[in-house]
Amino acid sequence: MTTVTVSLVAGSEYQGWEDGLESDAQFMSVYGLLSSSDGYQLYIADLGNNAIRLFDTETRMVSTLVGGPENAGFDDGFANGVGGPPCFIARPEKLVFDRSRDVKVEWAVFIATVREIRRFEFHSGEMTTCKWIRDPRGRFSPRRISSTPSGLLLVSCFHTNAIHVYNPRTGDETMLIAGKRANGSRTTPDTLGYEIELVVVEDERCAYINDASQFRIKHIPLPAHLFVVGDD
Repeated sequence: MTTVTVSLVAGSEYQGWEDGLESDAQFMSVYGLLSSSDGYQLYIADLGNNAIRLFDTETRMVSTLVGGPENAGFDDGFANGVGGPPCFIARPEKLVFDRSRDVKVEWAVFIATVREIRRFEFHSGEMTTCKWIRDPRGRFSPRRISSTPSGLLLVSCFHTNAIHVYNPRTGDETMLIAGKRANGSRTTPDTLGYEIELVVVEDERCAYINDASQFRIKHIPLPAHLFVVGDD
C-alpha cells in the first residue's frame, strides 16, 4: 500500500467566515471545489456562508469573491456592489467553468444553488441567473451540474429526480432522462432517484451518478452532441 500524507491547506478547527492566510481562514459547510487548469486557484462553494471563496495555492491566501453570511439572496448584480447594484447568492453547492464560449478560457463559473443556476464572471464581478423552465410546483433545486465539451450543462434536479441538459447560449432546456420519483413511486436499479453527484467522463462519453435513494452508483451513456465543441 502506498503511503499518502494528508495535509491541511486552508481552514481552521472553528467554523465561521474569515479570509486570510491558510489556517487563519474559516469556512462554513464547504460543498463544492473547482481547480483552475494550472492549479494555482481553487474555487470554493461555501454553502454555509452563502459565498464563493478563492484559495490561492501560491500565496496560500483565502479570499471571498462574492457573497457572505449576511448576504443570502437571489438578486443579480455585482460582487460588493462594484460596477452596479450588489448581487446576492444563497447556498451554493457545485461549481463548473463556463465552457459555452471558449473551452480553454476559465473566465466564469456556473453555480448550482438551492433553487437555481447562477453565472459569475471573475473579471467584471457580475452575477446573473440562468433562464430555466421550472417544474409545475415551482421548484427546481439543481443540486449538481457538470459541463460538457460542447459547452452544454448536465443538471441533476433534486425535485424532478431527472437529468436535464441546459444550453447557456440559448437558455433552452431539455430533459435527458426522466425521473421516476416525481410521483412518489419507488425507484429501481435502472431508474433515477435522489442524485447527489454527477460526473461526466469525456473519454467514455458517459456520466456516473450517485443515487442516494438506493445507495448505488449508476452509469448513463450520453448523446454524441454533448461532446462536439461549439455545438448548440
